Amino acid sequence: FVGARPSEQIAFRWDDIAWKVKMLRIERAKVLQEEKGTKTSQARDHELTGRALLYLERQREHTQLAKGLVFMDPVTGKPYNDEKPFRERYWRPTLTALKMRYREPYQMRHTYATMAIMAEANPVWVARQMGNSPRVVFKHYARWIERMDRSRQLAKLDDYLGQNWGKPEGNTGESQG
Repeated sequence: FVGARPSEQIAFRWDDIAWKVKMLRIERAKVLQEEKGTKTSQARDHELTGRALLYLERQREHTQLAKGLVFMDPVTGKPYNDEKPFRERYWRPTLTALKMRYREPYQMRHTYATMAIMAEANPVWVARQMGNSPRVVFKHYARWIERMDRSRQLAKLDDYLGQNWGKPEGNTGESQG
């Protein structure tokens, strides 16, 4: 429920979370044992949903006192060097047990974006949450944006025009009943 890249998730630290304002600072990623900046080389402040906060709250008892990282390998007790151990130990077996077709954990990022758009979140906000430009969000999710909206945009425009310039005179194609 965050939409972060897997490489960013395994680099989350407890002090990246501002609990009072429900924000997560995403400023690093871990790839092939190396900690580095995010893919876009820019940190972002991510607003946390209630579900994300609940999940992080549950995670506290497991890792908050150990080395400052939010997610650590529960088998070894050590930080993840990359996302492969998580993928192979937990992700793949979970999808198999649920009889779901395999997909990379990265696909959950797309699920997050799609759910946010279907919930009518502003696409510019979605882009900021994900660390993308609005152009990237429109490129990848335009069909979802259009589907969730259909004729509501025309109604919004008609309402705005009516409030600011009054009702149109003459036949507008609406029934006169």
